[in-house]
Amino acid sequence: MTPKRVVELEGMLSGSTAKIVFVSAFPDLDEIRKHIESLAWGSPMRLTT
Repeated sequence: MTPKRVVELEGMLSGSTAKIVFVSAFPDLDEIRKHIESLAWGSPMRLTT
């Protein structure tokens, strides 16, 4: 996600009292394998099916 997109999302959600959590979602294990090296340790990640 680009820094610009993070700022946009934070702006859209600025009125909320909930904590913002960014989650990486992948359609399958092959896609996860392509990106696993760039994910920060401990980042939330979901596999969609």
